This record gives sequence, structure tokens and C-alpha cells, in this order.
Amino acid sequence: MNTKLLFIFTILFVTSLNQNVFGQDKSKKERGWFFPQPKGFVYIPSEQNVENSYSFYCLEEPVKTKDFKIFIKTLVDKGDTQLKTICNNSLTKPIENMGKYVIINNPIVITAYVNYMRGILEKENPDFIFNIRPITAKEWKRIQVQDEPNVKNVKSEYGVYFIPELGEFYLSQLPNPNEKESYNFLYPKNNSGGFRLVMSVIGKK
Repeated sequence: MNTKLLFIFTILFVTSLNQNVFGQDKSKKERGWFFPQPKGFVYIPSEQNVENSYSFYCLEEPVKTKDFKIFIKTLVDKGDTQLKTICNNSLTKPIENMGKYVIINNPIVITAYVNYMRGILEKENPDFIFNIRPITAKEWKRIQVQDEPNVKNVKSEYGVYFIPELGEFYLSQLPNPNEKESYNFLYPKNNSGGFRLVMSVIGKK
């Protein structure tokens, strides 16, 4: 499948899920089940007295280079040489020379990583339905620490690490299938950066 079509299809699918029915917004008694906080994620509660606000889990830190290496290895193991090449070409430097966080210049790679993470979560929690996707501009603004010159590698009030010098991709709008280049990931300074994901538990199967 054409990689751009795959990207658009994936984003359409994950954003079509109703964000206002996230199970973790309800008490355990109301929903009848409990989902433990996934490793590497922090819980962002819904905002009080804000219409259509919802809770979600967010990666505590941007995707790490060591985790991205594991992702690349799974592509090798599956024999997906085309996607492996796309991912390797998206890196701003050889992965062996990357710092703590992976930096890419192709948002299509984020879609592939989303699918990879979804597979892990579904394997570990086969009875649950997940919504996992890139963070949106609105969510990013909600959880970030203010971008001040002297603020580096600190946690926001929710426990999310904010690393301003890294820069991150985020989803700024939903794609329009009638426009070839309608999907829009933005990074405010350059065309490359780190990225992080958010996820929510819709409910039990």
C-alpha cells in the first residue's frame, strides 16, 4: 500500500474513535473494570468544568532511541525491508550516533510506530480496546511546561518531561481524504524532531 495512503488511513481510523467515552474517565465501579497504567506513560486527567475534556495517557518522555532500535529490529525480523528503509532514511543521523531520543524527519514513521505500539499493547492486554495515536496540538499545549529559555528537561505538573531543545512532532489537524497533502504534523522550528504518543482505553472487548 502506498505509504501516504497508509498514513492517512491510520490517522482517520484512530481519530474516528469517540474521545468522549474514554473508559478511564469513569470510576472503576461505573465501568466495571480496571486498567493498570501502562509502563512509560503518565495519566492526564480530564479538565474540570471544561466541556468535552477527556483523560488520556501520554508517554512520559519522547520515544527513546533504544526503543526505536527494537522497533527497527522487529521490521527486520518480519522481513519488511521497505518500511525498514523508510524508517532508517527518516533518521537525522545514524541511529548509533543518536542521543537519548530518536529524531526523525518523516511523519510517516510515526504512523508505523503507532501500529507497532498498538500491537504490543493489544498483546499484553488482549481484553481491552485501545486508541493510540500521535499527540495533538491541543493536548501538547495542555501538558507542556512553558517554553522558557532556562527551562530544560523538567517535568510538567502532570509528570511529562518537557525538552524544548528537542522539539516534537504533533498532530495539528485531522486529514481530509480529498486533499493529497492534507495531513499536517508540525514542528515549530525545523522539519525534524522527536515525537511522543498518547493512548486511551476505550473499554473491554
